[in-house]
Amino acid sequence: MKIKNVFYVLSLFLWMLIPKNGNSQTNMIFTGDTVRIKSRKYFVEPVTCIFNKINNDSLFFLAGNKEIAIPRSCILNIEVVRGKRSNCAKGALIGAAGTGVILGSVMAADAASDQTGWFVFKPGQAFAIGMGAGGLLGAVAGAVIGSGIKSDRWIKIDFNNAKFSERTVSKKSEISGENKYKYSSGDKKFFWQVSFTIGSTSPGPAGDVEKAMINNGFDGTSPGGWFGGPVDHPNSKSGFGQTGMSWDLQIRFQLKKRFDMLFVTGNNSMGYTTGYNTDTYRFIFMNYYSFLISPVILYKFLQIAAVGIGPALNITKLELQRGGETVESDKENKFGLMVAGVLTFPENSRIFLDFNVQFRWIPSGIYGPFKNPYHTQSSTILNSFNADFSHLFIGLGLGVRIKK
Repeated sequence: MKIKNVFYVLSLFLWMLIPKNGNSQTNMIFTGDTVRIKSRKYFVEPVTCIFNKINNDSLFFLAGNKEIAIPRSCILNIEVVRGKRSNCAKGALIGAAGTGVILGSVMAADAASDQTGWFVFKPGQAFAIGMGAGGLLGAVAGAVIGSGIKSDRWIKIDFNNAKFSERTVSKKSEISGENKYKYSSGDKKFFWQVSFTIGSTSPGPAGDVEKAMINNGFDGTSPGGWFGGPVDHPNSKSGFGQTGMSWDLQIRFQLKKRFDMLFVTGNNSMGYTTGYNTDTYRFIFMNYYSFLISPVILYKFLQIAAVGIGPALNITKLELQRGGETVESDKENKFGLMVAGVLTFPENSRIFLDFNVQFRWIPSGIYGPFKNPYHTQSSTILNSFNADFSHLFIGLGLGVRIKK
């Protein structure tokens, strides 16, 4: 998918989150309504109170335990609360600014600390990239969070034509403004929720791959070139975007009031390691991946937070690369454990964000040997070695709740 298409999709998503209200102007004020009034001689600033009653020339309001009478002629402006509104736009603005600055600063600091690679960004370039990417992701996250934070929706009243009446329907049905769809982790009603998470992992087997390269002579320093150098080897790059995207697909449903069942499947592009042999002037590249399937029992200790543990099937893989193409790979299936922590917000909305922290323990295994990609004969470039794929995954997801 092209970058501009991603931008269009995210922009459409943000537009859909922003509430669209028609003309909500009303001239009706009921007893018990929360109002905000501005008076010519009684108040310097607008005051919020409760409308209580009216007589021929004055309106009576409750402020705390006191009743205040204000003549009609002294009232300059009056507003009334009619339901709730979301803070989607405000959340998108705060999320875009905050996430953009943070991610840009982190990427700039990382670029400034490592200027020895073949192709590296300058700190200013890294900040601009992080600002753009973080701003877009932060806007989406902020919009979702803001859509779940409600505040009073104030409607201005045409006071000269206003009508006053006692409330003839229940206050809850008239002005509660509550969401039609209401979900809660403590709710007894059965629900499903599905989310897609993008994140980053810790280096996993990077240290073991580096040791194997050192033991096989790929620990030299490559000469400088047009894009930088010299570069010491072996060196590893791990985390988001190094060899691809790490993601999770999660399906969750309620078992009991405090317990949920979570099914997780995901692919993790963990990183790569580069080695260089000074005798043969050859580079080798090793990528590492893992695929996960895990059922997890979650315990909800807060309305929006849960922790859990469960067994996991991990399909781990090392790939020997040459010229960007895989020339040999070794795959192992390992049963391990996953410990998960999930923070879900907003609690009562159909669309939500979840923040995931997972530790995936994977038993170590033997990988290799790997053949020399530069020779047709069956020579070995890396002998068999032990590698541990255990890693930490941190990700942010977007999801939807589905009521039964």
